Amino acid sequence: MRRSPHPRFPVLLLAPLLLALVALSSLASPSYAAQKPRAATAITGWASSPTSAVAGTDYVAHVDVTGAHRAVLLQRRVGASWRTVDTARSSRSGHARLAWDLPAKAGTVALRVRVTRTARRTAAVTPARLLTIRSTVRDTGTEPGTDPGTEPAPPPVTEPDPTTPEEEVVLEAPLDEALALINEARAAGHTCGDTVYAPAPPLTANARLGRAADDHAELMASQNFFSHTSLDGSSVGDRLTAAGYPWTTYGENIAAGRTDAASTVAALLASPGHCRNIMSASVTEVGLGYAYDASSTYGHYWVQDFAAR
Repeated sequence: MRRSPHPRFPVLLLAPLLLALVALSSLASPSYAAQKPRAATAITGWASSPTSAVAGTDYVAHVDVTGAHRAVLLQRRVGASWRTVDTARSSRSGHARLAWDLPAKAGTVALRVRVTRTARRTAAVTPARLLTIRSTVRDTGTEPGTDPGTEPAPPPVTEPDPTTPEEEVVLEAPLDEALALINEARAAGHTCGDTVYAPAPPLTANARLGRAADDHAELMASQNFFSHTSLDGSSVGDRLTAAGYPWTTYGENIAAGRTDAASTVAALLASPGHCRNIMSASVTEVGLGYAYDASSTYGHYWVQDFAAR
């Protein structure tokens, strides 16, 4: 937390003055707030078509709403009312991730997303979506993680439609430079600690991995934390699954404080564990994220998500 450079008593003295000015403004135009309508709020990314999930797993929804730092609620219908099962704050881009730990009992439940009203924007609510909770769990096994920054977790229960074409990825600075430096190191081969890595094929930028990486970078910057685990408890594997990437193995590098791609990639290559993630021949795709927040501890936050299907 940053300390104010001013002593406390001037702030206390200014507070009544500010209140007095607000009161005078209200007296001068008493009906201004009532006459100015709130701007509309939109919610996108929510599907109203029925879906299903396995009992005891997490149901995860990703939505985009109008405005940053909005309160976004995932609600289930209980009788004639709606009960909130998860709450999130929208990121600077308006993105929010919502999750609900499904009950162990099979059944059907109606879900919706609601965004609360603010002083400037209206509330909004999505149509209800029917979720069928199945009791049968498919045994898919687990992939042991060996690289630092890798967290083992079960593969996703649902996978994206293989007929859906992949999104074209166009990286902008500084992420395009970071990808070039990563592939340059892979092409040349590298020594990570005591391990010599032979040249490896270049990595391809993947849109789903990119969304997961960028969202995590933005959350670390806006919520001022630095960890592979999000504040809501989600792991790397959780985030990749929620982004729709059907991974079989993955690894993640995170870095903070460095202002450019070149020094960031160089620092990661100089760290044996992070270097192994970059040079691993078992991964084929990568998602890169970057965010900056001047009010955070480190300012600059970088995320590299490596994976293979």
